[in-house]
Amino acid sequence: MQEAVCGPVKAAESDKVPEVVLDVVRQSLAQVRSIRRRLDMAIQNLDAKLGGRGRYEYESLVNMRGEIAAAMAPLREFRERAPHNGVDAGRVLDELGGLDSVQPSAAARSWLDEQASVSKEAAACVAVLADALSLS
Repeated sequence: MQEAVCGPVKAAESDKVPEVVLDVVRQSLAQVRSIRRRLDMAIQNLDAKLGGRGRYEYESLVNMRGEIAAAMAPLREFRERAPHNGVDAGRVLDELGGLDSVQPSAAARSWLDEQASVSKEAAACVAVLADALSLS
């Protein structure tokens, strides 16, 4: 182990993970970052300018629910399997730049809850979103 000025250099946790797995995790993280950017745009460009108070963020989340679920699925699997292989999944994700949150704002959450109480279809969308967002 190398000695640094301040003590031993800690090995990267991601060194324990096969490159093929890291590639999948990196790709999923990139997808989540892209989703986060688009949600931020919905908040800034629509909710803020049109006074939607979470409506457009909510609609964006509903429209992207399949994409969110697809991006989160490999990350969920990685987090489930990593401990069985002696890997700290959270540390690996941090080393790779972290997992951006795609959780709805309080305003969008209010829209989600309201729509779920009114419509079975909306309630189903909210259930899919909740499952997909359980990781972020």
